[in-house]
This record gives sequence, C-alpha cells and structure tokens, in this order.
Amino acid sequence: MTYERVLNILCPTKRKFLSIFGVFNSRGGKGIIALSSTFTDKDGNVHSRIVPTLRPGSIVTVPRSCVPYIATEFGITQLKGKSTWQHAEALISIANPLFRDELTKKAREMKIWFDQAY
Repeated sequence: MTYERVLNILCPTKRKFLSIFGVFNSRGGKGIIALSSTFTDKDGNVHSRIVPTLRPGSIVTVPRSCVPYIATEFGITQLKGKSTWQHAEALISIANPLFRDELTKKAREMKIWFDQAY
C-alpha cells in the first residue's frame, strides 16, 4: 500500500482537499461540493448551512479560493475567480429562501454586500 493511499484512508479531509484541488487545477475539471441548504438540530430547530462566518475553532477542509462550484437543492453556483462580494451574492442565491434576507443583512453589516455594485 502506498503512502498516499494510507494517508487518504487515515485522513479523509486531505482526500477531499486533494480531489477539489486537483479538479480546480485541471483543464475542464468541475469540482462540485454538494450540501443541503439547511439542517435540523436535536431540538428541531432549522438552521442554514450557508453562514456568514465560521465559529472559532471550525475546521476548514477546502479553502474558499479552491472551491469551483457549490450546489444545494436551490441551485448551483460557480465561485472560481469571484470577489468576496460576488461569493456572498452567489452563496445567498442558493441558500434556503427562509434565510436569504438574514444572510444579506449580515453581509451588509460585514461591509461585503452593497445594494449597487461599484
């Protein structure tokens, strides 16, 4: 068994990064991260998986600069080569509609959402 194979078995997050990174850099590659737009916690409350910021200590498997496409049940968006404002707009567009206004409000507060593009 090769070192890389052992590493992939022991560290699936590394495998995810290598897969997305490889596709990102390949000619014609289309790496897609698919997720549901919401989740329900143990108390039955529905939360958006698309959030303005991560909690301190969160583990990031794939850096945002290497994510070409994100898909939810509300659509798919291409992120490669987009600015922070464009990332926010694209992610909000595939978020659950129940959370879009709240996400837009948070993006405005963070000064990454503008009602008019400059």
